[in-house]
Amino acid sequence: MNTKRILVITLSNIGDVILTTSVIDAIIDEFPGAELDIIVGPKAKDIFEKHKNIHTIYVYDKHTNSMEKLKLIKELCSKHYDIAVDLKHTVIPYLVGAKVKSPAFGRIKKDLHKKYQHLSVIKSMGINTENAKLNIQVSQKDRERVSDYLKQIKGKFIVVSCGAKSHTKRWPTSYFAALCDKIKNDLGCEVVLVGKEEEMSPDSDRIVIDEVKQKMKAKAHDFIGMTNVRELSVLIKESLLLITNDSAPLHVASAVNIPTIAIFGPTDEKKYGPLADRSIVLRKKLKCTPCEKAQCEYNYECMRKITVDDAFKAVKEIVKQKI
Repeated sequence: MNTKRILVITLSNIGDVILTTSVIDAIIDEFPGAELDIIVGPKAKDIFEKHKNIHTIYVYDKHTNSMEKLKLIKELCSKHYDIAVDLKHTVIPYLVGAKVKSPAFGRIKKDLHKKYQHLSVIKSMGINTENAKLNIQVSQKDRERVSDYLKQIKGKFIVVSCGAKSHTKRWPTSYFAALCDKIKNDLGCEVVLVGKEEEMSPDSDRIVIDEVKQKMKAKAHDFIGMTNVRELSVLIKESLLLITNDSAPLHVASAVNIPTIAIFGPTDEKKYGPLADRSIVLRKKLKCTPCEKAQCEYNYECMRKITVDDAFKAVKEIVKQKI
């Protein structure tokens, strides 16, 4: 089949979408001359906006009205796709009449890392996935903006992400504060705090980071809300390492292969853990972990039992090779 047009239906949340970028990498390698379109949720469209191999980005918002959804389907139908790869397992490939569709149901090994679960979808279609990598393409403007931010930082720095979409996945703010103080005082490294600038809900990154700053004795650089996901990848690439909960920056660091100290409690690091070289997962093995539940019966013991000393030991193990 002469493949001219391909549609990829990816996911909605930033971290989840980053873990699908290896699928796009493999498809581009397999069909270098094809026109590639993407459907993505509104939160994650920044990931693809500077991608040189993507023809059109369609933003799908499940909250939009039925008329807008129908308009999108009609436009997609007009493209006459040869292949539709659906990582969200929707009816869209059937509605748009793609000639070849990814399997709606398949035997995916649930204990695989999510990157490889996604790749198994196209592997089952005969697409070579052997060298597929996570990939966030950035522009010169992205690099220049980050370069301007870095002028205020003197010396080597570590990026710290204290937030997470769910409160159950957050290491206590007092622990983050103590760790950041030890990084500054004992290692002489600068600390850069990152996160999304959102409305002031109890779960927002701004509230979490403000708590960390208030509890710190040293000063940190507050970069919250200053970067889109592409710029964040540039920033992390310039750092010694990333320290994070199970959240989107973890996967950004994997995409740019920067060592990550990832703090895991209720979620499974086998599925969502860091893929960058020399990364370290901090987790306490308890009878209930990983529970993958939205609520905790045990006062978040799995997170609280990971100590500041545990984390600082991991930091020293990574930075001793870079300082």
